[in-house]
Amino acid sequence: MNHPVLAVTLLGFWLLLSGHYTPLLLSLGVISVFLVIWLVKQLDRVDDQPIYLSSLPRLTSYLVWLFGQVVKANIDVSRRILNPKLPIQPVWQPLEIQLDSDLQKTLYASSVTLTPDTFTTHIEDGRLLVHALWPESIEDLRKGEMQQRVRHTGI
Repeated sequence: MNHPVLAVTLLGFWLLLSGHYTPLLLSLGVISVFLVIWLVKQLDRVDDQPIYLSSLPRLTSYLVWLFGQVVKANIDVSRRILNPKLPIQPVWQPLEIQLDSDLQKTLYASSVTLTPDTFTTHIEDGRLLVHALWPESIEDLRKGEMQQRVRHTGI
C-alpha cells in the first residue's frame, strides 16, 4: 500500500470533516493519521494482503450497489410480514463460492448477512452455510451477481 498517499488522503478527509483548525485539533488529527498508518502497516505485515487505494472507487461502487440490495430486501421482508399470504419458508443451505482472498470471502459473507432476508452462519473451504427466509433468496445468491461484484472490487 502506498502509505504516504493514504496519510495525505486521511488527513485531507479529516480536515474536511473537522472544520476546526486550532493547533490542538490539528495535532490530534496528525497523531490519529499516524496511528492509523502504523496499524495499517502492522496489518499488511500480518495478513500479507494489502488493500490498494486504486480499488477504492470499485469498493465504493459495490457498497452503493449493496445498499440498494439491502433496501430492496427490507421492502420484501416488510411486504411478507404485512401480507400473511406471502410465504415465509426458512431454508438453510450450503452455498459454493469462488473468491480469491480471505478478505473477499469475508466481504461476501458480511454482505449476505447485511441483507435482512439472509445471513451467513459458517464459512469453510469455499463454502458458506446460509440461512434465508425463503428459497428465492438462496437462488438469487446462486446466480452469482453479488459474488461477481465482490470479485470486481479488487480487494
